[in-house]
Amino acid sequence: MSEIKKSGVVTAASRFFFPGLQLLARSIGDIDESARVACFDLGFTNEQLQYAKQALHNVDIINVPSNPEFEFIRAHLTAPTKRGRDEWRIWACPFFIEKSPFQQTVWMDCDTIVLRNIQVLFAMLEDGPVFTASDPLDIGMTGNMPKLYELMPVDNVLSDEPHINAGVIGIDLTRDIDLLNSYKMLVLRAAEDPNLKSMISWYDQGALIWAILKCSLCHRIADTSWNRSVASLGAEAVSRLEKFQVSDDLFESIRLAFPGINILHWYGMSNKLWHTLSRKPYPHTQDIFDWA
Repeated sequence: MSEIKKSGVVTAASRFFFPGLQLLARSIGDIDESARVACFDLGFTNEQLQYAKQALHNVDIINVPSNPEFEFIRAHLTAPTKRGRDEWRIWACPFFIEKSPFQQTVWMDCDTIVLRNIQVLFAMLEDGPVFTASDPLDIGMTGNMPKLYELMPVDNVLSDEPHINAGVIGIDLTRDIDLLNSYKMLVLRAAEDPNLKSMISWYDQGALIWAILKCSLCHRIADTSWNRSVASLGAEAVSRLEKFQVSDDLFESIRLAFPGINILHWYGMSNKLWHTLSRKPYPHTQDIFDWA
């Protein structure tokens, strides 16, 4: 994994989201067998690691970064989230991206699946970073507090902050270094200053919004088809997704049902795709999703 490859998808998961890695990797492999996925290991079991090696042929499992900045956020961003996870796992996104094995990295949260156009997404990265718009009704779309921009000024404050979701981000590690450093810097400032942290919305997502404004990159926000919230589709669509069953043509069936969507994202939802497919709702956990 020391060699930098041209492009690929990066994510991170604990043992509880390993089924999400299975689904994400399979959805990508279903449309492009050449596309690679790298996943930071946030605590997989030995059984999961063995399964990934044997069955997830487009996935490389990689260790979390080991450097002073990463250790600093792990030590200082320790409050539990509403689901009991240490919050540093969410704030750490820019540090995961920084250590990506891909020059052109597409970060995807581990509760997403790709339905189509993965190579189009990589092509979009050729001339600039890619951010994804959030639906106005999405959970967690709250903006940063205005006081943040007084303490951490940017040259391009807008009357209305850009509405993005940080679950899908495209960054070139060299070209977009100023963006990545700005993104990281605000997370580090949040880790050292609880008052500043309280002004940033939705963990690292607010830090990314600030970095986008600082680097004048609002024009790089792609439409919601590249990161579509399942919850925003409405009750009928959610019910339709809950009726799908495990099969070899699972992703083709979902593609046919949702023709205008490139990436589906279960953010803000307790029941993820693996819960509904297994008919075992949250908080049921499973170490490995059973495709049988």
